[in-house]
Amino acid sequence: MARPLRARTALWGSSFILFCCLCACRSGDADLLSRAESEALSQRTQLADHLFSRIILKHAQKDAVRERAFIGLIRLNLDQLHDYPRAVKLTEQLQQEFVDLHNRSKVNRDLLFEVAGVARQQLSEPDRAESILIFTKDRKDLTARESLEISETFLASRNFDTAIESFQQAFSLALAEKNCALAREIQAEIMHALALAKKCGQSVEWGEKELFEGCSPNLYSVRIELAYCYEREGAPEKALSLYEQMLKEEPVNARVLFLQSQLKTRQKEKGMK
Repeated sequence: MARPLRARTALWGSSFILFCCLCACRSGDADLLSRAESEALSQRTQLADHLFSRIILKHAQKDAVRERAFIGLIRLNLDQLHDYPRAVKLTEQLQQEFVDLHNRSKVNRDLLFEVAGVARQQLSEPDRAESILIFTKDRKDLTARESLEISETFLASRNFDTAIESFQQAFSLALAEKNCALAREIQAEIMHALALAKKCGQSVEWGEKELFEGCSPNLYSVRIELAYCYEREGAPEKALSLYEQMLKEEPVNARVLFLQSQLKTRQKEKGMK
C-alpha cells in the first residue's frame, strides 16, 4: 500500500537533510585539510599535526581527503618533526587502507621509497623497509634509483646473494639511463656487497668494469672498496699499501687517513692478543 503523501514528504525531507549534513561534513573536512596543509607549509608544525590527526580520527571514509591527510602527516613527521618511527608507522597504516597507493601517483610511489629508506637507515629496520616495498616485486618499470634502494634494503638484511643480483639489475638500468653518477655509485656498492659476501675476486673484477662512453669508474671509490676487500680477505698489508698510494696523490684526504688509522689500530690490537 502506498505511503500517505505527508509520510513520503517527511521521509524525503529527512533524507535530504541527512544528505546535506554528509556533504557539509565532507566539505568541512576538505576545508580543514586545506588549512592543515597551509599550516604545514607555514612551518606551524604543532597545529598542522593536530589538524591532520583530527581528520584521520574523524574522517573514516577511505577517500582522497583521508589519503591526503595521511600523506600530509607523514611528510610533516619526515620533514619537520623528524619523528621517523611515527612516519613509518603511519605509512604502514596508509598502505593497509589504500592497497593501490603506489599506483595512484608518482608522488605516492616516491614517498614509499623515501619512507622505506628511513626505515632502513634511521630505524635500522630493513624488514619493515622490505614490507613497504613489497609492491615492487616483479615490477618491470623500476628506475635505477628505485632498484638501488631495493638492493640496499636486501644488503641491510644481510641477504647478500639477493642484494648482489639486485645491485646488478640496478647497474644495468643506470647504464641504460646513461646516468653516470648513479652507475659509479652502484658499481662501488656491488664491490662492497661482494666483499661482505667474501667474494673478493669478483669484487676486483667489478672494479675493473668500464661503464659507458664518456663515463669512467670513480677510481677513488673503487680503491676504497678494494682496500676493504683486501682486509676482509685477510690481506691488510695490501689495503695499507693502497691507502699509502692514495695519500701520495692526496696527502690530506681525511677519509683515507681515517681508514688507514683504523686499520693500523685493528692490526695493533690483533698483535697484542
